Amino acid sequence: MSQFAHDIQRLFLDPDAPAARDYLLLDELDPAEIETARPLWAQTSLARRLKIVQALLELGEEDLEVDFWPFFRLALDDPDDRVRFMALEGLWEDEDPRLIPRLIDLLQHDPAEGVRAAAAASLARFVFLGEMDVLKDPITRPLQAALLDAIRNPAEAGEVRRRALEALAYADRPEMPDLIAAAYQDPDPLMRVSAVFAMGRACDPAWTDTAITELSNPDPAMRFEAARACGEIEAEEALPALVRTLSDPDLEVREMVVWALGEIGGEAARRALKQCLQDPNPGIQEAAQDALDELAFYESGALVAPLDFSMLPSADGNN
Repeated sequence: MSQFAHDIQRLFLDPDAPAARDYLLLDELDPAEIETARPLWAQTSLARRLKIVQALLELGEEDLEVDFWPFFRLALDDPDDRVRFMALEGLWEDEDPRLIPRLIDLLQHDPAEGVRAAAAASLARFVFLGEMDVLKDPITRPLQAALLDAIRNPAEAGEVRRRALEALAYADRPEMPDLIAAAYQDPDPLMRVSAVFAMGRACDPAWTDTAITELSNPDPAMRFEAARACGEIEAEEALPALVRTLSDPDLEVREMVVWALGEIGGEAARRALKQCLQDPNPGIQEAAQDALDELAFYESGALVAPLDFSMLPSADGNN
């Protein structure tokens, strides 16, 4: 037995709880190590499997240098839907197009609604990469078709349909305006929230008036997505309403408004952001300073903007 096989057997099967350093054994597994781990993982108790995958998620958030993606791909085949769901969370930054067929399969056939929804959300980044011409049409066509089928399937769970709508909203497809409009009229309030989220991802100015209107919605989740949509559309017409929404009672809504002001820019937005530097909440102060710094960076004529990962698609759709 190799040293790796011995160590992985101890991590998976030893009755003693693993030490924190033991989880690093699963960092950057090569194909041979994956095949060694696979049968041992199948023998591991559910409680231990859940513990390991949760620990890897936490380690991945703390240390950006670790790479558990090969192991998370293995965990996508786990018989427990909670493990599969967390594996999808762990793969939210994995842009390897070889993952797409597996995500499509999970979206179309997984028995767990939460896993199907997470798979739809995970496909969003590949739709985005296709729109940026990083991925070519033969790769993106099947995933867009799968998302479209999920949206149009009346038998599919609402959570899956709305995550599919959010994911496909990145695509420049002729169906999208009608699909978003239909979702906005849906009796399910969560579907309507997803419709506004999709309006922002579509970056279509035609949705500006709707987004402005929803800034006054009684539901803070809707106000949050409306503010995000205004920022993604870069709707200058929304500035007065956004400035008024800086007094929103919901902190997350206010933080999103600050972000949106930074995306829209202009003198009025800058004045509002400077006023936010005096806000009693440190989070608002920090968000305002970040937005002002980004505005100053763009105005300096620099060719490359500072990296901001906060608005990128994630496995939970960020809403």
